Amino acid sequence: MIEMDKNRKHSKTRPAQHRIIVLAALVLIHALLISCGPSAWYKELGFRSREQATSPSAIPVLVKALDHERSGVRAGAARALGEIGPEASAAVPALVEALGDKDDWARSDAAEALLKIGQEYDKAVPVIATAAANKRLWGKARLRWIDLLGKVGPGAKGAVPELVNLIPRRVWRGSREETTIKVALASLNALTKIAPESEEVAQALVNSLGVCTVFSDEVPDMIIKIEPESPYVIPELIKALSNTDVGGRLDAARTLRRLGEKAQPAVPAFVSALSANNPHLRVEAAGALGDLGEEKDAALSVLIAAIGHQSDWVRKNAIREIAKIGAPAQRIGPALTAALGDPELEIRKKALLLLERVNYRGNDLVQALKKLAAGDPDPRIRKLASDILRKVKFTSLASAKPIEPAPAPTPAPADTTPAPAVSTGGFSQRWAVVIGISQYQDTRIPALRYASVDAKSLYEWLTSPQGGRYAPSRVNLLLDREATARNMRGALFQWLGQALEEDIATVYFAGHGSPQSPDHPENLFLLPYDAQYDNIASTGFPMWDIETALKRFIKAKRVVVIADACHAAGVGNSFDLATRAGRGIKVNPISAGLQNLSQVGEGVCVISASDEKQLSQEGKRWGGGHGVFTYFLLQGLEGQADYNKDTKVTLGELIPFLSEQVRRATRNAQSPIVAGQFDPALTMAR
Repeated sequence: MIEMDKNRKHSKTRPAQHRIIVLAALVLIHALLISCGPSAWYKELGFRSREQATSPSAIPVLVKALDHERSGVRAGAARALGEIGPEASAAVPALVEALGDKDDWARSDAAEALLKIGQEYDKAVPVIATAAANKRLWGKARLRWIDLLGKVGPGAKGAVPELVNLIPRRVWRGSREETTIKVALASLNALTKIAPESEEVAQALVNSLGVCTVFSDEVPDMIIKIEPESPYVIPELIKALSNTDVGGRLDAARTLRRLGEKAQPAVPAFVSALSANNPHLRVEAAGALGDLGEEKDAALSVLIAAIGHQSDWVRKNAIREIAKIGAPAQRIGPALTAALGDPELEIRKKALLLLERVNYRGNDLVQALKKLAAGDPDPRIRKLASDILRKVKFTSLASAKPIEPAPAPTPAPADTTPAPAVSTGGFSQRWAVVIGISQYQDTRIPALRYASVDAKSLYEWLTSPQGGRYAPSRVNLLLDREATARNMRGALFQWLGQALEEDIATVYFAGHGSPQSPDHPENLFLLPYDAQYDNIASTGFPMWDIETALKRFIKAKRVVVIADACHAAGVGNSFDLATRAGRGIKVNPISAGLQNLSQVGEGVCVISASDEKQLSQEGKRWGGGHGVFTYFLLQGLEGQADYNKDTKVTLGELIPFLSEQVRRATRNAQSPIVAGQFDPALTMAR
């Protein structure tokens, strides 16, 4: 028992003794490193500073130091001679002899010094090449030898085989993988400097595609760099594109694409790659053919099929390549619409944007957009889908199902017929109510500058013999003081009720619109001249009254409602944007309310000047003083919207004209919106 206790006591003291011994050894090694390190070599030669050791006067001492017993001193002396440069030519024989030094660093420093001095460096090449090929050398040492060969440049062409042998055909997973790649990349870089025009170098670079690019994109960059000097790059890339190595084929395709038109000889290889087993390669080849303008039809077929692939990368890049190539909307639309149900947000977004760009209007698109707008998990996609859905409804009217006009009535007697009206294919009369309010009786409601000007300008165009040629007796104009709630009700419920079923009725309103209050955003009103700021519920003109007029009092089967009721001037502090946003109310709910008017039945077209999250703009830059919407409305009616040059302006022409011009003039800050089912061939002006 006593002996065991002694052993335990000794076992406790041994670790402490070991720690002391290890610590002492570390201190000794540190001292040796300090005394023998690179920073101390010049002191052993009697120099006070490194600057003194690299001056021309130090050359004799440095030459003698190349035979010093310490390798660190020999290496330092060689480096110093290299820094002195051509003035150290007297040291060349000693440096050549130092190429046989046993120390790797001393040899490499001597070789580099010869390069910097510019003499006898060809004698250094075999030594450097042999060292670079020595696989037993430490990684950084080999990298330095390889870098030196690159600095030699064309003079090191004899080392090309050794450098090529340093490039692996395969890289296996393991601890030395990164070092292997670094050595290979350094060798390739040196080869581009030594013999960029060589077939052997081109082969080495192209063969490295799919191997060294595991860790780096430098190889394609090297290939692109030497291509102008080498006649072998493109043939070698084409050969690699037809190879069985999938990684190499894919990288070859990508590199060829970067060469642009120079890759034209690769077209047959790209066409062959369209049927490759690898989907990534198929997409890349199709994109390359699109770049070159060759075999686009076959390329599109591959890309459209790839939209349904299981790989996210394939689907995303297929859409990207289709966007670059360009294609008819009807060809790519169905596949892109199907992609709107993709689980990846980025793919849904790309498909949405491309569908909008190509103006696809397939029957399947609206339902897909509605589904996204209502239930997509990402709010950005919901908003984007909603925005595109409104634009689709606005710009697709030309393809809407026309509503057959009623039979033409028997012409009225000549003595009761008012001023001549435009022929409308069976409609005998045109009626209009035009309302514009700039100044309000309640001064708390902000004034508008050009609302009444807009209304008066439209009235003048409608009744002009050169314009709309409406009979003045069938256009009811209400401006400012005349546009009271009572007069507006009389115009819609009684006066416009004179129109027959076969007539056309137009209602135009320019002024303020507002919800009842932030607490009741669902109650929407147009504001007549006599509206009261603090009692909109009783004094405003309710949106549902307009709906009632359309359903029960206006008998005309063709009604066009044009409204600019959402101006940037807010309706007092109670309805400013900050309050609306704070209560979660949309910036412009009036536009949404106006669009709902189109639901009263077929034949009603509602055009609102701005989107539900935008405000209408007005200013002098539009015709000297107009709202931007009405300015382009007048421009379109006067003939600028006559796209087919048949001297008629139809709804199907006017609507896209308004959309494009207003968005362009406001830099997308204002987008007119249309709703309803009506005949796009309805003539608005001649």
